[in-house]
Amino acid sequence: ELAYRLGNYPSALASVSEALELSEQHTYPPQLAEIYLKFAEIYADLSQHEIAVKYHFEVLRISEKIGLRYITARSYADLSWIFMERKDYERSEEYIRKAQAIREGIGDRRGIGNCYNVLGLLRLEQKKISEAIPALEQ
Repeated sequence: ELAYRLGNYPSALASVSEALELSEQHTYPPQLAEIYLKFAEIYADLSQHEIAVKYHFEVLRISEKIGLRYITARSYADLSWIFMERKDYERSEEYIRKAQAIREGIGDRRGIGNCYNVLGLLRLEQKKISEAIPALEQ
C-alpha cells in the first residue's frame, strides 16, 4: 500500500503479485477480490485501462458471487471513472448507477456522496450543466 501511495508502481505491482501468489495458494476469495482491486487501481493510475478493466471484472466475478457488496460497489465506481475517461459516457453512467444502488442498499453515505459527485462530473463532461449542478449539490 505504501509503495502505491508513493507512486512507486513497479514496487506496488511486485507486492500485489506476491500477495496474489500467497492468496491463490490458500484460495481465500475475499482476499483475492481485494488483490485484484489493487491491481485494477494500479493499472488505472498507469492509464493501462484495458488491463484495469480486466481486473475489475475479476473483482466483480468474485465479489458478486460471495456477497462482498462494498467491494462490488467500489469496483463499479472505479469502472465508471475509467469509462468516463474513455468518453464512453453510457457505460460510465451504467456502472456508477450500479455502485449507487449497492451503496444505498448498504447505507454507505460516503460512497453515495461519491456517486453523486461522479454523476455530476459525468454531466459536466457531457456539457449538460443544468443536470450537473443538482448532482454535485447532493
